[in-house]
Amino acid sequence: MDGGCACGLVRFRLEAPPMAVHCCHCTACQRETGSAFALNAMVETSRIALLSSSSKCSDKLGSGDTPDTFIRGAAAAYDDDRDGASPNLVAIAAATVDHVDQDHQAQRRLLRTTIPSDSGCGQQVIRCARCLVALWSHYAGSGPHLAFVRVGTLDDARSVRPDVHIYVRSAREEVRRGIIGVENGDGYSVPWFEEYYPQREGVWSDEGIKRAEALRDRVVAWRVAAGVGRS
Repeated sequence: MDGGCACGLVRFRLEAPPMAVHCCHCTACQRETGSAFALNAMVETSRIALLSSSSKCSDKLGSGDTPDTFIRGAAAAYDDDRDGASPNLVAIAAATVDHVDQDHQAQRRLLRTTIPSDSGCGQQVIRCARCLVALWSHYAGSGPHLAFVRVGTLDDARSVRPDVHIYVRSAREEVRRGIIGVENGDGYSVPWFEEYYPQREGVWSDEGIKRAEALRDRVVAWRVAAGVGRS
């Protein structure tokens, strides 16, 4: 399953199907996407492979507009704004994307930014360094080991359906009416929760749960090293 940004600089491949797909209606996702909800496909970061840039993308980004320029500017802005920030924010901002690709030139296509999250620990967003389209995110719960891939960046996004609707309590009314008690003609129905679901069973597939369990030790080790609590 391939995807990429708007300008073609970043192309990537999911080397495994999503473990689960969230349709999140929280107000934070609405603000961050400028839309009614966010559709995220969860996959191990180690299963995201960076591909060659699209042929429509020029290798020359323009005078002064290099990925390094973007990265230095974003880092400076973060340093300026982090007065009083929690140590967890700093720890998450320092996390790497080594799992994605070991090639330095490939990593230069990616820009890492950190934005506030409801947990207080921050959400790390991986973007194209040229067009700044958000490609995937990392949250404090699992750190850099689990990626929440923006479904809209996938080439065949229409084939990726949500497994669950969460934070329906803050869904737009017209969207909420379409979620609650509605079943499409093909028999496809989606569970929904006013907040977050209490457990993966009944929401995730057995395969997705198994893969999440396989990540547990690495996630726990990262949380301890980063000083991130369970909230």
